[in-house]
Amino acid sequence: MNQVLGSLVLGGYDTSKFIPNTVNWSFDAQDSVDISVNVDNIISTSSQKDMLTKPIKIYMDSSVPQIWLPIEVCRLFEAEFGIVWNDALKLYLVNQTQHDILIARNTSIVFVLSSLSSPGTVNITLPYAAFDLTLSAPLVANPPVRYFPLKRAENSTQYTLGRTFFQEAYLTADYERRNFSVSQCNWDPSAQSKIVPILSSSTTSTTDETTSSPNHPFKLSKGAIISIAVGGAGLLLVAGIIFYVFIVKRRQKRQNRSIRKGANLQGTEEYRKAELDGNNYPNESMKDKIQEMETIDNVQEMETPSVSPTTPISKFNTQIAEVDGISKFMTNREHVEADGREIQIYEMPAREEVAIEIGDNNYETHDQSLKH
Repeated sequence: MNQVLGSLVLGGYDTSKFIPNTVNWSFDAQDSVDISVNVDNIISTSSQKDMLTKPIKIYMDSSVPQIWLPIEVCRLFEAEFGIVWNDALKLYLVNQTQHDILIARNTSIVFVLSSLSSPGTVNITLPYAAFDLTLSAPLVANPPVRYFPLKRAENSTQYTLGRTFFQEAYLTADYERRNFSVSQCNWDPSAQSKIVPILSSSTTSTTDETTSSPNHPFKLSKGAIISIAVGGAGLLLVAGIIFYVFIVKRRQKRQNRSIRKGANLQGTEEYRKAELDGNNYPNESMKDKIQEMETIDNVQEMETPSVSPTTPISKFNTQIAEVDGISKFMTNREHVEADGREIQIYEMPAREEVAIEIGDNNYETHDQSLKH
């Protein structure tokens, strides 16, 4: 089991996406064409013809869409696939009839790659479907036109394997060690993904007795896994505390303030009973009666003597005075002000002459009877 002591990951690759091989390439001395390979041969599977007259060195560039080959090689492709060069578009076009023929033939093209730094070769096979592309507006008017992504190179500096080639090739590059590998793509849908990191050359890893290759996969130790788990739990705890302090507590404080504010408002509110204006009376007659009653009540309140339990009731001379049919109890007593002087209260006689209404014919008789 590998134990990584220190690591700097430069990149990685998925081993499930390609068929591995043992051929490695070193970067070219020219930085502009550092990822270059030797093409030993190009073979058509349907006729087993060699499409390359001599080996060539070719640059791999995924930013270029087509494959650029020498003109003499392009002539062999014309004969093998029946494609036609269009000088206006600078492309090889394929009509519908030829397209149906190529589909029926199911022809593939095999690129045989080799390396000066490693023995052996790598075969990358491209089916016709990898070359079956279409042009559309604004390059051509409708309907779309089929074309074959092959371009005529004028010199060796234009030899290029572009994105058409990378449809079936998997490239892994290590820029620190300046080497790379090219493999056939694996289209097995059941293959399990396995990512392998490319570690820096400064990374040291230990096994039982040997130093593992930086391109080999590594596993974390139990201690590292425990440390990561504890660190993650600590981060979650800190995040929970921060959330509680800054979110939950503040929300509770706002709610408490709202409750206290509502309680204060309820405590200070009073029910104010609406009163009628004391100066409003139904009519003048009622006004006089009410004012006279209020005057008598005030006098009673001012003149009510202090009565003790031992004071005899006979001490007070109480009379009943009738004012407009309203009976009031009046008490004759002496009042002494602060200076000691007595204040006399005068009352009108309780018996008054009875008024005779207008129109009473017995007025005189009644008056005489009163006098007698």
